Amino acid sequence: MPELRVSATVRERGLCVDLVVDEGERVAVIGPNGAGKSSLIQLISGALMPDRGVVEWRGRRLSSPRRGVPIHRRRFAYLEQRPLLFTHLTVLGNVAYGPRARGESRADAERRAMAELEAVGMADAANWRPGRLSGGQAQRVALARALAVDPELMLVDEPFPALDAAVAPELRDVLRTRLAGRTVVMATHDLLDVLSLATRVVVLDGGSVAADGDPGEVFASPPNQFVADFTGLNLLRGIAVDEGTLEVGQIRLTGMGELTVGHAGRAAIPPEAIGIYLTAPQGSPRNVMPARVVGVESRGRRAVVAVDVAGQRLRAEITTDAVADLGLRPEQAVFASVKAMQVRLFG
Repeated sequence: MPELRVSATVRERGLCVDLVVDEGERVAVIGPNGAGKSSLIQLISGALMPDRGVVEWRGRRLSSPRRGVPIHRRRFAYLEQRPLLFTHLTVLGNVAYGPRARGESRADAERRAMAELEAVGMADAANWRPGRLSGGQAQRVALARALAVDPELMLVDEPFPALDAAVAPELRDVLRTRLAGRTVVMATHDLLDVLSLATRVVVLDGGSVAADGDPGEVFASPPNQFVADFTGLNLLRGIAVDEGTLEVGQIRLTGMGELTVGHAGRAAIPPEAIGIYLTAPQGSPRNVMPARVVGVESRGRRAVVAVDVAGQRLRAEITTDAVADLGLRPEQAVFASVKAMQVRLFG
């Protein structure tokens, strides 16, 4: 029996999801804005009720259209973008609040709170008021507060966007350590969160599950343009003319993978694998695609060159020296080239 089962619809949010989560899985939920990530987290927490279907935890029904277990009676913890610490309590008081609310003595609650603060590196701030904390420190305290109640399930909703880029990696490492072995459902828009924190990724699109599986497998074969953009891959669509060849417009693209002849297929290509040339390159087996420059964006010593290939957008990452040598400009005719072994083909 799975720990968590969500089979529910919320019409107002456009959410219609079937999802099961096993014990110890850390599931990252990704998708474009409005796809339903936060709505799914709220549905599991009890802040949102379904119009149809159920939310179950270990076989126990938590939510249905007619009734639901109140949020405070679900042994779940919710970590979101805003720490939402109580300003009138000390850091220790904030973390001890949950155990105290569940009936522990003050002494036991404060011992547990101090242990959690030590685990996230905030024991020295135990007597501070939240107003003294930086954003990263406040989020550490929020994590300690969430874990102090021994939650059966951790719900995490976009925990890092408000933090400085230098702080997020350190906090991500703390989160990875403290969430190890726990069942987690996490909504995020950051690829690093998925790769460093999750054992599984669920892609939401239009309120429904578009893909679900191991992050490496899902990202290697992006189910839609959002996932391709999320991982930085190019995604070209076409028709399979044989098991290893995709026809994109008038261009035939060979690669690794198996296609079903006569059916729609896709090709995933890393931007750094693509070369840009003024004349068609010769030599080792490769795909050569006539293209038209759409734009050039400098990124330090590297540049992203956007080109149009048979009516589809392709991004190539090359050096700024190469851009200068080629004299690239919008509307210029060029050739985009990539080795077949760098192209991942799938249906």
